[in-house]
Amino acid sequence: MNTPCYQCPRRAVNCHSRCPDYAQYRKLCDQISAARDAERRMDSADAERGDKIRRDVRKNGLYNQRKGRKR
Repeated sequence: MNTPCYQCPRRAVNCHSRCPDYAQYRKLCDQISAARDAERRMDSADAERGDKIRRDVRKNGLYNQRKGRKR
């Protein structure tokens, strides 16, 4: 995805602050970035939960029964 500034005839120093095309592009980039961050946070939470479950299963066995304990 190219910025609207690419080969823009109106391009000048500090034009980003007053260019409506760039403002719209920046808004879209911020939305994409926010969506990626949210997805990363969700993946991180799932991974952490999985790690906790695996740790508890290794420690207590399945269904909270100690490993090696016979009934």
